[in-house]
Amino acid sequence: MEVNDNSNQTKIDEILKNYAQLLVSKNCTGWVNLFTHDAVKYDPPRPARGRAQLLSFCHNAVDSLKAFSYVYSRDPVIIQSDGYRAITQWVLGGVQNSGIAFVQTGIDSYVFTSD
Repeated sequence: MEVNDNSNQTKIDEILKNYAQLLVSKNCTGWVNLFTHDAVKYDPPRPARGRAQLLSFCHNAVDSLKAFSYVYSRDPVIIQSDGYRAITQWVLGGVQNSGIAFVQTGIDSYVFTSD
């Protein structure tokens, strides 16, 4: 079921906007603070569990790049079940420290809680 509640839609849009902006600005502490203490992010090579591992994941990711941009390629789809979930399609492009340019795309699924 799609969410018709504009206030929750606005909050989720703001969180996702901050997610991308904090990554691009390499503000890993701010990015990690968007997550709950027990959050899990599933990315290779293994899931990051909790804020300490998320912080390490973020630093490893952004420190390996000279420059990059992270954008959503379409508006998030928000659904309501037990809480709110958002599905986004994103594009990441930039230059690695080795000088190699790259473009990557993917789809992420987020679960939002009241805290």
